[in-house]
Amino acid sequence: MKPGLLLLVFSAAAVFAQASPPPETAQRPSASPAAVIDADNPAIQYFGRFSFANPKAPESGWPATSVRARFEGTSIRARLASDGTGALAPFYAILDGREDDPVVLGGDKRGEWLIAKGLPDTVHTIELVRLGNAWNAPSRFQGFLLDAGKKLAEPPPRPARRIEFYGDSITEGSYMAGQPFANPYRAYAATTARLLHAEVSLVCKGGMGLVRGFTMPPLPAVYDRTEPARADMPWGFSHWTPHVVVVNIGQNDSWKGTEPAPYIDAYAKFLAALRGHYPNALIVCALGSMDAVAPGSKWPGHIRAAVEQAKKETQDPRIETFFFEYLGKKGHPDPAQARAMAEKLAAFLEAKGPALWTSPPSPKI
Repeated sequence: MKPGLLLLVFSAAAVFAQASPPPETAQRPSASPAAVIDADNPAIQYFGRFSFANPKAPESGWPATSVRARFEGTSIRARLASDGTGALAPFYAILDGREDDPVVLGGDKRGEWLIAKGLPDTVHTIELVRLGNAWNAPSRFQGFLLDAGKKLAEPPPRPARRIEFYGDSITEGSYMAGQPFANPYRAYAATTARLLHAEVSLVCKGGMGLVRGFTMPPLPAVYDRTEPARADMPWGFSHWTPHVVVVNIGQNDSWKGTEPAPYIDAYAKFLAALRGHYPNALIVCALGSMDAVAPGSKWPGHIRAAVEQAKKETQDPRIETFFFEYLGKKGHPDPAQARAMAEKLAAFLEAKGPALWTSPPSPKI
């Protein structure tokens, strides 16, 4: 494959872990002299939930966390590491915005990855996005290696719009046809953000439910973590404030037989918790596109009931529902279906006008 943006996306599913290395991977590094760019260089941008406890090696574990920079020269290598339990996550490397032609980095323990060489000697853009499941081991970004004498250029402006998603395998892109690993970059959530030209944060895990799922703990117990498996690493919600929050949770509750009353009550309480962190955001309570939204399903009604309960308790006018159409078959959305989902959700949000994207303060990351 041609060089492309490097997307570092981590998604985990306890029982659905997909960690097969992709068939095409970046080459091993050469021994040529290089300019060392540390991870705490102010020209490097971070997107999604990262721990900066070690600023020389920021760590992340949620899907679609990413790193972006502009660099001079003809080549670039990334320095990556991984600790903890779980299979190593694969990555996308996307160069100069060519998102349809990324370099795929397989999940192995090499610490240095050659992303591209032989480029025109000018300024290029690189983005690193982590792929895989939330149960993959956390990844640490340790910086870049450039041609000798080269440096990073001023970073591009951050997107003015910000959107956060909470969900399960549909959001993290598990079991997509034709994908050798969970691919949140091709799933509906990250695709929606790209269509809207928005910065995105994903908090999702395959098999997770709101009350009951195939992986535990449920969403309300992990939504406030910097990394999915680290209860000792609380996320600081003031670090990054979205304009829109999308919650798509309930498919696994439906399969596990969660009773309506505890689901509705837990959902209303979760909405109250989100509102406490994000006073101005529009919260969209979504569901689909698997059989929880099939004709005759009661689950959209359960979500409507939870939203009405939350509105009644808090007099909150900025909570809405949005239901994707049923796929009409067993299985997860494939890339084309995920794209169609994203187009519908993006149109729903765009129809609300520019005022939707003006309320929260700027991010601090």
